[in-house]
Amino acid sequence: MRRVASVQVIPTDVGRPAWRVRLATTDGHVGHGEAAPHAGFGSGLQATAAALERVSRLIGRTLAQVAEAPELGAAEADFALALAALDADARAMGRPLAALLRADHGASVDSHALVRDAAEAAVALAAGATTLKVKITDRADERLAAIRAAAPWAALRVDANGRWSREQAVAWLERWAALDLEWIEQPCARLADLAWVAARTAVPVAVDEGVGPDPGGALEAAAVMVLKPAFLGPPARALRLAERARARGRRVCVTHALESPIGRAGALHVAAALADGAVHGVGGAGRVAVTGPGTGVTP
Repeated sequence: MRRVASVQVIPTDVGRPAWRVRLATTDGHVGHGEAAPHAGFGSGLQATAAALERVSRLIGRTLAQVAEAPELGAAEADFALALAALDADARAMGRPLAALLRADHGASVDSHALVRDAAEAAVALAAGATTLKVKITDRADERLAAIRAAAPWAALRVDANGRWSREQAVAWLERWAALDLEWIEQPCARLADLAWVAARTAVPVAVDEGVGPDPGGALEAAAVMVLKPAFLGPPARALRLAERARARGRRVCVTHALESPIGRAGALHVAAALADGAVHGVGGAGRVAVTGPGTGVTP
């Protein structure tokens, strides 16, 4: 039975402060995880830093215990340690990490491409993307119309990052009716407002920022659950949330959180473990191969 022999927490930067975790086992294997807090999600920077100071309490625990419940006090820290434990265990067995989460995992995951304009959309389509995601910024009307013209057959997901009031959200969605959006992600900040919008538009509403603080409320409010494993704790928790969502007839989209390749690989393996054939947001454009052993990433 593999146990934790040592844990190193190494400060890094992914465009924001972050930490890489190196976990060594009593039989000589090493796994890596990442904690990369982001404003508006999870526990935040200070809570994550404080939680990572408590990693010594995990020494001597089995990898299975750490992978399921590190219980350090911050979701980002729990994700990092659980990911490192899974990575070490999977490397020892010579298997992809996704195989530890689910035996019949997918060998690849279809990913949407994040684009800003028609030129980027054309590049993504040429690379094999079938689904495009656009974040709302300035000149939204012009950019979305150009992207739709460049990709008339692609699925189009729009993310407002909670920037609208509920009335503004409905007005914008009515204005964009001809764009045939697959869904609108987090049009408003509050779950109650998402539910209000969902009752007044034909465009499916997705919840992202609202999942972590209130998973049950998110299930009630929206038709699509966007799950960022990095802010939900151990990867197994994201899988359980996905199962709850699908049992309620909700769609699920697993996405990374703009971390380093370590954190992104964690999201990829969670998506692969779902084996649901859905289009997730795990980097690249189109099919993304699930590699190993472990996450397939060595820093």
